[in-house]
Amino acid sequence: MVRTLALSLAIALLAPAVGSAEQDEALARTGPYVGVGGVLGVDAFDNVKDDVNRNLARRPNCPDNIKATTRCVHRPLGSAPVDLGATGGLDGWIGYRVHPYLALEAQAEWMSLLGFKSNTQIAGNGLSRNLQVDIDTLVVTANLKPYFLTGRIQPFALIGAGIMLEEFGVEYDGFNDDEHHKDFAMRFGGGADYYATENIVLSIKGSYVLGFGTVADRDYVSAGMLGLSYRF
Repeated sequence: MVRTLALSLAIALLAPAVGSAEQDEALARTGPYVGVGGVLGVDAFDNVKDDVNRNLARRPNCPDNIKATTRCVHRPLGSAPVDLGATGGLDGWIGYRVHPYLALEAQAEWMSLLGFKSNTQIAGNGLSRNLQVDIDTLVVTANLKPYFLTGRIQPFALIGAGIMLEEFGVEYDGFNDDEHHKDFAMRFGGGADYYATENIVLSIKGSYVLGFGTVADRDYVSAGMLGLSYRF
């Protein structure tokens, strides 16, 4: 009788652990997945003002008798106020879990990055004009995604390399001009997956995107507030 009770108690205590181990194995199974999410971005730009001045310098200087509607280059921004702030974008990824503790992933992140407006003056006459700059980027990287745990909550790190495509647009006094750049970029970050079911995964993550070459001063921080993935 005592042995029967002891055996029943042991089974009752061990059953949840066995079930948990089986669940962990199922959640960390190998196989493909896809996902989408929204992101917030904060810039780490170095010389946006220099880029704006270079862009506008393509236009001729204003004569002394300029009219208010004439298009011409403005005075360099110098210490003019620049209002930078957080911005938003979209994120998508497709990957394959090759091991319970490692996934390989392709990620594409579009960001409408930190446009700003500044009230500047036209050279030579002090007329005010509105200057607007918009910077859009698309960063595509191949990522290594190591996992630290294999339960329902799975924290991970992220390191990737790929390309950044940039559109740098300037609008001033009715004049529009866009520059396009592309170059090598890297991504470093981390986050956590939460398995709502064996197939539906919610995630949060953050990363630092580092540009090189012609996009060397377009670094930014990306915060994925909520992502949704499907595991096949």
